[in-house]
Amino acid sequence: NIMSANHGFFSLGGVLSGGLGALCLSYFGEVPFWFVLGLSGVVLILNLCFSKSYTAINVEHSDSPSLDLGYIKPLFVLLVIGFICMAGEGAVADWSALYLEEVSHAQPKWWAVGFFSFSIFMTLGRFLGDGICDRYGSKNVLTFGLFASVFGFGLILLKSTFWAIFGFGLVGLGLSVVVPELFRLGGRYPKLDKSRSISLIAGSGYIGFLIGPVLLGFIADFSDLWWSFILVLVLVLLSFIMSLFYKTPVED
Repeated sequence: NIMSANHGFFSLGGVLSGGLGALCLSYFGEVPFWFVLGLSGVVLILNLCFSKSYTAINVEHSDSPSLDLGYIKPLFVLLVIGFICMAGEGAVADWSALYLEEVSHAQPKWWAVGFFSFSIFMTLGRFLGDGICDRYGSKNVLTFGLFASVFGFGLILLKSTFWAIFGFGLVGLGLSVVVPELFRLGGRYPKLDKSRSISLIAGSGYIGFLIGPVLLGFIADFSDLWWSFILVLVLVLLSFIMSLFYKTPVED
């Protein structure tokens, strides 16, 4: 019941990185090496300081296989939606700045603002997502999030700098609630182990997060990023249609 808020802290890192990156581009014209090195050092120090809190945790180990193919059929729709949506999230994270530069022909000071807008709205949506889910139900939140993402990618394809930045923000707001709700729904199947279901959905999503931007890069080599984002729009639209016919495992 706190899945969305947990993801909010992940997105908060995107807000800080996008905002600081935009400031660096505005004042220095680039992201300085010392800036990246300094942040990396902070992350390393924080991990060393807090690692003892996690390495001391003992959990029960199961002798059953980690990958059970019997989980794929009941979770198939959630796995596909997770793959597509995190591929779309990866596309924005990796290609939004270049899209604003090459397709929207934005000035350098705006290149990082697309991802900054995406991260702000994603963070906002995730910190509010748990309360919204409690009120409207996971299925409705999932469907609305995908619809907002489709509309956002449509605005991005207009090529205008303003509408592209606004579209990135709307995509962030829509996708912000999708992945946490996929985990929430995956944990509701009464005959499936919750941790294994959520792990499988997470794995499918992160495969999309890693592979999606690479495939879009290949498409951009043959044409441009505009066509790559058309493909993302089509796939997210497919996810939206799948969500309309998806039946929740238990009542919200």
